[in-house]
Amino acid sequence: MTKKLSNVVIEEKKEAPKKAAAPATATPAAGGPTTLKDIFGTFAAGAKEMDGKTFAKFAKDCGVLNKACTTTDIDLIFAKVKKPADRKITYDQFKSGVELMAQKRGETAEALTSAVCAAGGPVFAGTKA
Repeated sequence: MTKKLSNVVIEEKKEAPKKAAAPATATPAAGGPTTLKDIFGTFAAGAKEMDGKTFAKFAKDCGVLNKACTTTDIDLIFAKVKKPADRKITYDQFKSGVELMAQKRGETAEALTSAVCAAGGPVFAGTKA
């Protein structure tokens, strides 16, 4: 675009808009786990214990969160099932946590377990460079 003001000519160039990095699609891990123990192992990365951050990621990725069961509830459930001096939970404590989540959501533990197993495991999302 060219503008002429008195004796001065100013040329303006319009740059093409920069392309924003496209967010990666959220995909569950390939060959998703089929049992609650498999889900625990997948989120705990093969370890025998799981920390609170991973427990919250499990709840988010597997669709446990809703209006009845919020992230605050997940943190409180984690604190309830772990031993007072520990920072991590075992598989048995994880199962107890899933039962408490089901109670909070107003459904049976079996229904929540099947929904969690159907979700397939961790979701890895990020931005591609």
